[in-house]
Amino acid sequence: WNDPQLLRKCIESGSFVNHQDHSGHTALHASAEEIWEPFLYTMSDGWGLRFEMFQCAEELLHHGADPFLGDACRCACSTTGCAPVNILLKEYRKLWGNEFRCLPRSQYFLVLEWLDLIRKVNGLEDAKQCLLDIIRLVRFEELGLTHTCCRNPSSEWKGLWTTLDEDEVDEILDEEK
Repeated sequence: WNDPQLLRKCIESGSFVNHQDHSGHTALHASAEEIWEPFLYTMSDGWGLRFEMFQCAEELLHHGADPFLGDACRCACSTTGCAPVNILLKEYRKLWGNEFRCLPRSQYFLVLEWLDLIRKVNGLEDAKQCLLDIIRLVRFEELGLTHTCCRNPSSEWKGLWTTLDEDEVDEILDEEK
């Protein structure tokens, strides 16, 4: 799962890079999650893993992966669901619940590396759009608005995900317009 050469072979054999699973996640979402995950644990190979996942993300982008393809999230923190760049910032939030907290500096470095990767592969305009998506998410959290995303009760993070039903999501979205 963190092998750029194996990923390239799969893509060259016909794998669809923008395939979405039942929650709307793509391989690029998975790469973003894996880039972030070594911050949770002290791993001897954490930096190597992160480097390999950035290589996987780059491989996906070179083969047409859409960095703006959102998942099935319905939250005002993003316009089209959570894109992979949102994952880099939101994963940390899941650890602390809905309370707004400053992200560790290393988290911002990951986001800057992601922006640079988008700029390098897709161009400056796409990098600017990613930055606008980041600003929207950070501003959303600064305002203390309610996240209606991250609703996956089957997740290993079960206690940290919201368990809102669709009616509650609609009500929150209407109230916070």
